[in-house]
Amino acid sequence: MHPVVRAVPLLVLPAILYALVAFTMGDASFRQWLADVAIAVRLPSGAEWLVTYGHLITMFAAGLFFLEIVKSTRPTSPAIIENSLAMIIFAVCLALFLLVPEFGTMEFFLIMSMLLLDFMAGAIVMIFVARRDVAWGT
Repeated sequence: MHPVVRAVPLLVLPAILYALVAFTMGDASFRQWLADVAIAVRLPSGAEWLVTYGHLITMFAAGLFFLEIVKSTRPTSPAIIENSLAMIIFAVCLALFLLVPEFGTMEFFLIMSMLLLDFMAGAIVMIFVARRDVAWGT
């Protein structure tokens, strides 16, 4: 994978997708769209399993969050840049969550939380690796 691609937090993708849809629809219609059923499957038990568009965005973000955690295990220069960008993107998302009505949803809160956890995981991995690499003189 190219170092520039490795330096970009993958969780920016669901945040951008969310923003594109939110800004084109408006608050009320966007909230309704998040609650609309995207997939309905009848299970063998007879229960109907419903997946909304909001669930799909959240599942997409969760999959990318897994990849971000895997990426954070390598303390390279792109990982340090990616970790810094994740914190900046989290700050922007927090401002959107607090100030823009379309972003005040549970789905966006979960995406934002994943960005914060991605930053924290990357920082913790880098601290542990740095402690292991430091030669303590006696």
